[in-house]
Amino acid sequence: MHQMVGSVIDLIQEGKEQSIGSRSVLIKDKIDMNTSPDAKFGLETEGSPENDMKQRQASCTEMVPKIKTDHDEVFDTRCRELVAFKEEFGHCNVPRRYSINSSLAKWCGETRTVYNMIQEGKPTAGRDISQEHINRLEGIGFKWKVVDHDKTFKSHCKNLVAFKEEFGHCNVPHRYPDNQLLARWCSNMRTANEDLQKGKKVGHNFSKEKLELLQKIGFQWNVHDEVFDTRCRELVAFKEEFGHCNVPRRYSINSSLAKWCGETRTVYNMIQEGKPTAGRDISQEHINRLEGIGFKWKVVDHDKTFKSHCKNLVAFKEEFGHCNVPHRYPDNQSLARWCSNMRTANDNLQKGKKAGHYFSKEKLELLQKIGFQWAHSRCSVESS
Repeated sequence: MHQMVGSVIDLIQEGKEQSIGSRSVLIKDKIDMNTSPDAKFGLETEGSPENDMKQRQASCTEMVPKIKTDHDEVFDTRCRELVAFKEEFGHCNVPRRYSINSSLAKWCGETRTVYNMIQEGKPTAGRDISQEHINRLEGIGFKWKVVDHDKTFKSHCKNLVAFKEEFGHCNVPHRYPDNQLLARWCSNMRTANEDLQKGKKVGHNFSKEKLELLQKIGFQWNVHDEVFDTRCRELVAFKEEFGHCNVPRRYSINSSLAKWCGETRTVYNMIQEGKPTAGRDISQEHINRLEGIGFKWKVVDHDKTFKSHCKNLVAFKEEFGHCNVPHRYPDNQSLARWCSNMRTANDNLQKGKKAGHYFSKEKLELLQKIGFQWAHSRCSVESS
């Protein structure tokens, strides 16, 4: 028995080759093939001395523990750091210039590079990443393709400068057709700045350095106030020209001002009536400023009023055979005053004076089609 054990130990010592730094130990079979004709021709059977010897060698190999390499230790450390980063920022996109842990940032970049090179079939200079490591990283939430936020930021800043050079300001419209990406980016920058001012987390896509750079360009953080200021200036100019602040809905010269006036009135009146405004609001400061200019919260829809009076005028003509509504027409004093105003507006238009936006060439032509008589004369209003 002792002799048999000694023979096995001698055999293992003779055939063992251990590679330093490897995870396993390779055992070579040094059996003399001449000891058995069956073994020589690969015909060994279960229970044969040759098979018993191989089974003992396999058992010895399994008993050798796996050696954890420095590479595995680094991988474990980086995974722990990555989990901590995700817990803090909600993602695994560690910036290239992450000064808090530059080693993690560099490792993430190199790991992505190796993985993507393998996927594209490019040589990796001996670098590799196992499927086990890939699975572990993806389980954490690691992304193999990420945006270079620093590069994107610089690109958008360049486009913002170009926008400012063309339009004189940095207020990129939300629906800017020429560059929707720039419009969304500006909105994201404002949101990030608001979060930063409130002490909230803004991620590493935004920083104080980027904030300062945007301020140097002339980026306006509160676009709502900037728009309000612009509209107020336009409203003052409108009033100086027309004597009032009732911008028509179809004011083609400045459709943006017309739309803004309508929306501002709508929000104000909904608030006064206690109706929900879907998050829209108007501050008391803005209300005071508008009222100081002479802005009215309730205005007449002149287009609608014009159509209504035309309808009444047609009915009057059908009844009396003409359009000369008397100044003191008792059945419809509003129609009488309107006819007088139309004549005055037309007189001003013919003299080259301002006729206001309540009267236009289109309205003049419509009245002429009805048969409106610009020179008023006394006619009977007795029913025929």
